[in-house]
Amino acid sequence: MCAGVPDSGMATNRQSGSGSPVPSALPVSAAIGAAAYVLNYVLVYAFMLVDGVESSGDIPGWQVAGWVFYNAHNVEVAVSVGGESASGNYLESAAAGGLTDAISALTSTVPKLVYYVVPALVLVLAGFLAARRVRATLSGAQAAGVGAGIAGGYLVLAVAGVFVFEYTVSALGTTAALAPELSAAVLLAGLVYPLVFGAIGGVIDSI
Repeated sequence: MCAGVPDSGMATNRQSGSGSPVPSALPVSAAIGAAAYVLNYVLVYAFMLVDGVESSGDIPGWQVAGWVFYNAHNVEVAVSVGGESASGNYLESAAAGGLTDAISALTSTVPKLVYYVVPALVLVLAGFLAARRVRATLSGAQAAGVGAGIAGGYLVLAVAGVFVFEYTVSALGTTAALAPELSAAVLLAGLVYPLVFGAIGGVIDSI
């Protein structure tokens, strides 16, 4: 009798299965997405520190970093004063939204392109890691689905961040408020970015 020889196909870390592994992978994908949100915010804050950006007046630097974080996702910051409103992107103009001094040094050292590209790359990496951790063999479409699943966590924090990074001040009976635009934050930062770049990362893992 011949001794059994292990099938080399079973020596891999991933195994084939009859059911789709995507649904069971989504909770972890969402957790990875939440971690990607935090990492992107930290990186944007770090870029601002390298640029020597300081907060303006009583506005905390961490809130200014939040605005720039959303700007890096092409979400503008809305400024509302006494019923009047305007919006802008601080990566495009230091005077965006009427606040001229808070981030006048932005992109003076770190190129503007870096602010835009790094969040996308982090999301690609997050999608790749989400698909990589699945032990089952994934088709390209399945890997894209697992990677896009990072949107679950990214969306929750993207919505919460709109309110966390809101800054309000009252003087002489007038209230001014600055915050990322909610609808754009949901659509772009919360959905489009993680769905698209997360899916790309998942597909890269399946290649």
